[in-house]
Amino acid sequence: MVIGVGFLLVLFSSSVLGILNAGVQLRIEELFDTPGHTNNWAVLVCTSRFWFNYRHVSNVLALYHTVKRLGIPDSNIILMLAEDVPCNPRNPRPAWWS
Repeated sequence: MVIGVGFLLVLFSSSVLGILNAGVQLRIEELFDTPGHTNNWAVLVCTSRFWFNYRHVSNVLALYHTVKRLGIPDSNIILMLAEDVPCNPRNPRPAWWS
């Protein structure tokens, strides 16, 4: 994939990386406030599967909301999740993402 002049933000969530801390998030916000970034992309990937890794899916969805708040449109966000949580029998609201 060829991306022109711009910035590619890649955020991977796993049990090793965890959640961005406040300092890193502040630096990312400062980066996006800098003029000149007009072709920003975000790639959010959750490689975890199954119910016991629900927190990893939740982390990536929280990052998705942060990226949206920073002004990146859906057309510039690539979100990859396993879709096994919504239909898991242990989910109190089947087929529902919270």
